[in-house]
Amino acid sequence: MRSALRVLVLCCLPACLAWDKDGHEAIGMTAMSALKGKPTAQIKRLMNGRDVVDVPTWTAKVNKKFPWTLKLHSNPTKDWECKLDPKPSADLCPGNVCLLPAIKHFFGKLTHKLTPEQEAENDLTLPPGQKLSDSDMLHFLIHLLGELHQPLQLGFVGDETGKKISVHFRGKDSTLFDLWDAGFTQAMIADRPGHWYGGWTHVNAVKAQYEKEKAEFSKGNEVALFDQWAQENLEIACNKIYKDPTSNDRITPAKKLTVTPHIDRQWEELVRNRILVAGARTAIVLNSILESREAMQMKKESGMGVEDNEEVQQRKKTRQADTVSLYARNFAINFVIMLVVLAVFFFVNHVMSGHSAGSAFSAAAQFAKKKMEDAKETYEMSAAGSVKETHRGR
Repeated sequence: MRSALRVLVLCCLPACLAWDKDGHEAIGMTAMSALKGKPTAQIKRLMNGRDVVDVPTWTAKVNKKFPWTLKLHSNPTKDWECKLDPKPSADLCPGNVCLLPAIKHFFGKLTHKLTPEQEAENDLTLPPGQKLSDSDMLHFLIHLLGELHQPLQLGFVGDETGKKISVHFRGKDSTLFDLWDAGFTQAMIADRPGHWYGGWTHVNAVKAQYEKEKAEFSKGNEVALFDQWAQENLEIACNKIYKDPTSNDRITPAKKLTVTPHIDRQWEELVRNRILVAGARTAIVLNSILESREAMQMKKESGMGVEDNEEVQQRKKTRQADTVSLYARNFAINFVIMLVVLAVFFFVNHVMSGHSAGSAFSAAAQFAKKKMEDAKETYEMSAAGSVKETHRGR
């Protein structure tokens, strides 16, 4: 009884959410890089013009309006039991309202591919009167697939999935869960903003794994693969997060962990990998669901009653500004290189034609000035076009 209460308290806390918006958007961008034409169109239809990267905003509002949905984001494990039980016990997952059963349940409802036994094993106990539409379940499925790849969502009950473990990271105190939830993504953005917004979130970064798992998923092994993905992340939690990468000692609430630069580098690389793999697997699942003819019959009406258009638009404006800023920097670098090469070529050609060095230098300078004026006009037109294209694509 005490264990069940602890899980219920744990999963009703907002901290049960994993990855911040930037993390989930990076997962969404990776997924979008592998989505096919029909699934992309269906997502737009079912989400009222929005796309995968906008799902975190919807989820945040649903969690606030319906606190019971917070329980869907976590799949607590008994301490140091690092082999996944595909059928979680009632004290850890009351009514199947937790992460892995929810993923299977929503996938089954959207595809009708689960066997009667699998449907019974993963049936969710919803609050009285609560109804979820096809659009709602698709939103949840997208978000929860991302959550599954934050390994501490399968963390230990005893330390509240890392929330009782204190860490010291870059001069600030935090918890292990919060560090993995948002600390690393924000540090990565602060350290290398150009890299974060520069297109690293593409399925080609994990192409071999993506192609292999896409083939496996197409064979009808969906439920087994969901279990496999959960087991993989549980093992990462056990062996790479709950253990000090330097000493291999267990990390527990008994002692604060200082995140050294060595640990920082290893864990940030692991965060990057989890984001990419989560996005690739989300694309596999969405392509499988939404390429079918039955997807046309899915209803877009929501039973949750949340509106997120204003916030989504604000996030889109921010992403557009980031895109234009990155475009401007890359344009400037490439243009300067091109200008130097052309000016040198023009200078040498002028000298070889019999002109004096001074005359050639003056001609090269006039040439460079003219090219800079032309480039300014070209950049202004291209940047405006980039904003339009970014808005249309997102």
